[in-house]
Amino acid sequence: MSFKMQEDRGTSLYSAADLVRAIAQPNAPVLLDSLPDAVLCVDPAGVARLANRAAQALLDPPIDTAVFSLRTYLERLGIDAGAVVKAVSLGTRLNRVDTIADGRSILISCRPALGTDGKLAFSVMVLRNLDSINRQIESAARSGFVSVGESVAAVDRGIVLNPSSAALIEQAMRAVHLGIRVLIVGESGAGKTEIARQVHAMTLGGNRPFIHVNCAGIPESLFESEMFGYAAGSFTGALNRGKKGLIEAADKGTLFLDEVGEIPLHCQAKLLKFLEDGVVQRVGATGGRRVSIQLFSATNRDLLDMSRSGAFRKDLYYRLSSLTLTVPALRETRDLIPDLVRIFVARLNARRDRPFSLDAACLRRLIEYDYPGNIREMQNIIEHLAVMCDGLAGEEHLPASVLSATSQAIAAPCRSPGNGTLLPFSCFPEPTPSPVLGIPTIADPASFFAAPASGGFPVASLKDEVRRYEKYLVREAVRRAGSKRKAAELLSVDIATVVRKTREADEVEDG
Repeated sequence: MSFKMQEDRGTSLYSAADLVRAIAQPNAPVLLDSLPDAVLCVDPAGVARLANRAAQALLDPPIDTAVFSLRTYLERLGIDAGAVVKAVSLGTRLNRVDTIADGRSILISCRPALGTDGKLAFSVMVLRNLDSINRQIESAARSGFVSVGESVAAVDRGIVLNPSSAALIEQAMRAVHLGIRVLIVGESGAGKTEIARQVHAMTLGGNRPFIHVNCAGIPESLFESEMFGYAAGSFTGALNRGKKGLIEAADKGTLFLDEVGEIPLHCQAKLLKFLEDGVVQRVGATGGRRVSIQLFSATNRDLLDMSRSGAFRKDLYYRLSSLTLTVPALRETRDLIPDLVRIFVARLNARRDRPFSLDAACLRRLIEYDYPGNIREMQNIIEHLAVMCDGLAGEEHLPASVLSATSQAIAAPCRSPGNGTLLPFSCFPEPTPSPVLGIPTIADPASFFAAPASGGFPVASLKDEVRRYEKYLVREAVRRAGSKRKAAELLSVDIATVVRKTREADEVEDG
């Protein structure tokens, strides 16, 4: 079967008849079943003609038909099917992050396959479990099988798992497909660079350049020559062959202007001209070169206010801010903190002779802390713990600044970080005693063993009471953790056990 990739459009030219024959081949399901990600081949009418084993396993119970409706499949997963079905019917590219019914975060990618007549033949969908990828990277980092530089990519995936950041990434990806410039604003260390890198990787791919320019780190006298390059012999000390600038280096890829508010005022006019016509003119050159880039800018300053005071060109501000995205501070997304802690600990354990972990009190302090330095400050705190503790980091190992800032918050009952973040039971306040499946909570043991009026022993049999208490623990774990999958992790059992126990409990209540 022959095909031709169209790199700019991200599509493949197939013969529709060849595709049908390929799907019918007995080896096709075998090859797809070997992949860890869910893969579906969907026709323009929204009918899935082929699904590998991973795609079937996402549902409980699994699919029992060879051909099925994509909309029904997505709705059973708990995903809003509208945008995905529309992309399949129109043959457009799609990248989005969704949270399915059991709490897992799934990256959905859709790519069209065109027939030789140029019309849509099929769409190939890939559903990737981001939670599983995170766990694999952490495990590999702890085992020393990946380097610290490689495991840092897990931080990007951690940010994707946060609902607000996932929405920002989806909006930025839409802007990239439309060729719209993006301005990312937020506090220092909030993850602006990570979001830009993630969007670049998910749209343009790893083979395209990503040029990160720290505008505050380039001396004012060198800014123009560094950004635009220079021609041979244009000034004393210039290279004989000239030099390509950072904008040219980003051709066909992404140019990320970090701290864009620090660009010297006299260089802003030349940058504005490039944004208008797409032509780069090197210092000392008589002609220019057309360059195609996706532009991201980032700042922690108020550019509009700077433009009013004359410190930043207003016309440049409007050129940069076709779409403005605001990255929330870490204190506004506390549900992300436990995941980031695990990632940073895994990175450091890859370099330690003896792995370390955090106890519940230490983690509670980290969740309560406000992080004025955001993710960058959190990384510093975890590195501090790695030095100060032997094997188990407690709150006594935290920096004094964290302890003093969280002392009043910890005096109050611990609050859950929200959104189903996984914490030990000891980190949650005890609920008010109330019956669950007919038994009181552990917070009220006296009432549990109180003798009935008849004077007999309060339980019928040990086996029955153990079974009832198991169901209680499972239900309480699901309630506190927010999903069956996280409840399974909390109880150190597989998810099938949690599903079965929950179903049994529901049957008892219905009966």
